[in-house]
Amino acid sequence: MKKLLEKIRKILRDRRIRTLLTRVVSMISAIIVFVTTYALILPAITLEKQAACGIEEHQHTDECYEEELICDLPESEGHQHTDSCYAVKSVLSCDVPEHVHDEDCYDENGELVCEKYEHSHDGACYQEVKELVCGIEESDGHTHDASCYEKVLTCGKEVHVHSAECYKTEDDTDSQSEDGNESDPAAADDSREDDLDDAWNRTADDSGNASIEDDADTVQNESLC
Repeated sequence: MKKLLEKIRKILRDRRIRTLLTRVVSMISAIIVFVTTYALILPAITLEKQAACGIEEHQHTDECYEEELICDLPESEGHQHTDSCYAVKSVLSCDVPEHVHDEDCYDENGELVCEKYEHSHDGACYQEVKELVCGIEESDGHTHDASCYEKVLTCGKEVHVHSAECYKTEDDTDSQSEDGNESDPAAADDSREDDLDDAWNRTADDSGNASIEDDADTVQNESLC
């Protein structure tokens, strides 16, 4: 008899646990379905509404920017001196002064009295020297690359994404303030919580009693069989 009673208690306890778990899972499933459905229809509701904030929704893209040149170097192919950049000049390299004897170099008797060395410059007295005449400095040249440019925002718009506050109208704000003045939110919340607790307790008691009676009948029938 004791074993039978223990078996009945175990069956009843297991059934109550299964019933409680079933309710918890059902409540969680209902919450998930509600949240998922609301998340799916929220974008459609937002698109249908017209924003009351007066600000255009905008996100910066590549079209909002332009590249501005910040490099001070001009583009060029560069320059390396060649033979065409030079002119050849003959430069006197002889240290002997040029002198040709004239009548002043002779006395009355026709004898040379000049102490200067008679010398006339010829080709050997000159040396060819190259002189740079192009007037351009040597350089490797420059071609603008990505580092020579900077992205500058040119759209003139601010980044803005509509939120729930953007769709509130003056009528909604007034109605919310009136509702807040007419009722006490804290008292209303407490009342709703008390009602939910009472309803939950009544449902649990009724379900528990019905489950116990059904389980007892089932166990009794099984034991008789």
